[in-house]
Amino acid sequence: MKLFEEPRPETRAARSAAIARLVDGTEGRRRLLVTWLYYQGTRITQTLSVDWLHVDIERAVFSLYDKKARRWQEFPLHADVLELLFAIPERERVGRVFPWGDRHNVYRWLRPLVREFGVTFTPHMARHALGTRLNADGAGLRTIMSALGHQDPRSSLRYQAAETEVVRAASAKLPRLRRARAI
Repeated sequence: MKLFEEPRPETRAARSAAIARLVDGTEGRRRLLVTWLYYQGTRITQTLSVDWLHVDIERAVFSLYDKKARRWQEFPLHADVLELLFAIPERERVGRVFPWGDRHNVYRWLRPLVREFGVTFTPHMARHALGTRLNADGAGLRTIMSALGHQDPRSSLRYQAAETEVVRAASAKLPRLRRARAI
């Protein structure tokens, strides 16, 4: 019996330049959301469920409940996200961090903004961008799994495509061999 050949999984990562344009073109909670998606890599539904009770600004971490694993996971907050969180007045740090009830409400303002700037972007593309950037920076599979909240390594393997320059940089770190002198 001949098995079907499965296509190699590909990432659909958002380009940093596109996200930078969106961040520059937004303010307030919209800017925070786009920045959060880019640096934290959480799924949009998880992101919208983040409550201030589970954000520890002093320790620069936040927690999410993983329904599949039935446990809480703690993630570090990126410095840019932390800066935007600090800008929110303390009296407003109650309830959910983001005001949109569901992803459809986010897409109502995001789609026109993306068209206006002529960029390609979805919240999930930001998640792929994080995994891809971590791989390009030489992060191991465990680090990518932790950053994206994956339990199964196969979920993170799509980001492990070894680009030529990544392999070159990694092999350049190997110690040089001493060459034997010809007798």
